[in-house]
Amino acid sequence: MMKVLKFLGIAILALLAFLGIGGFFIADPGSVSYTQTLNAEAHTLYAVASDVSTWKNWDYWSMQDPNMEETLSPNTKGNVAWRSWSSENPSIGKGRMELSDCIHGKQIQNNLRFDGMDNPATGLIEFKAIDATHTEITWSFTYSFGANPYIRWFGLMMKGMLLDSFKESLNNLEKVAQTMPQQHVAIDEETYEQDDMEDMAQE
Repeated sequence: MMKVLKFLGIAILALLAFLGIGGFFIADPGSVSYTQTLNAEAHTLYAVASDVSTWKNWDYWSMQDPNMEETLSPNTKGNVAWRSWSSENPSIGKGRMELSDCIHGKQIQNNLRFDGMDNPATGLIEFKAIDATHTEITWSFTYSFGANPYIRWFGLMMKGMLLDSFKESLNNLEKVAQTMPQQHVAIDEETYEQDDMEDMAQE
């Protein structure tokens, strides 16, 4: 019996040592990116995603708990718009998201803080119009678990879940955007002029 316990003890210590040392070789901050083409117009998709009040209708994680408590900023659209949430579901928990670096029809950055995590995470949704009715969206996410090598393993395992959630979220976003008449998307001439100037500057 003692030999068995001794063997188990050595095996556990060896596993902990492997995870501890191996964790330092896992990149931090970590990142994941997913690209999908949606059957919807770029500015319509942007109009939905840049309004934090709509996220509960298409974001995968928000839809996992219909009883989730949500608080929204007075202005729910564009830069500095925010939403906070609280859920008894441990996969969702509590957190806050704020939008920044929003460029009409092109990109939305969302900065996230989760309760229990010291480091914020950053998401970036980029819109690339393919034609009048199709848009390529790239959703990237950057996160950090700090110096703890054991927690870094969780980040490595989390990548698969994030990719699945991006796919589900974008499928839902497409459905929501397809229900919106084009005239509901407010795009003024100044926005177009700004976009054209940005494109010329990049060239």
